[in-house]
Amino acid sequence: MSENHLGNISLSLRPSAQPLSLLNTAQLASWLGISTRTVCLWAECAHLPAVKVGRQWRFHREAIEEWLADRAPLDKKITAVAASAAYTLCRPPV
Repeated sequence: MSENHLGNISLSLRPSAQPLSLLNTAQLASWLGISTRTVCLWAECAHLPAVKVGRQWRFHREAIEEWLADRAPLDKKITAVAASAAYTLCRPPV
């Protein structure tokens, strides 16, 4: 097994390891049935599990599936009302 060390990060390169399933903003927006802007806003406000890579957001499919499962009583298709509520919650007070 070969390993790369980058500062404090250690990456193990194993052929048997499952590749991470990352989604971009457009893919997640399509899956959830919401706008890409809402996805970015929720990621910025930490309402969604997300990783920022440079200036772009990426989402681990497994983390999003868990996030959805935690909200099982809610419909997987998030409504515009929920999107506007998240925006209201995320905005800094005036």
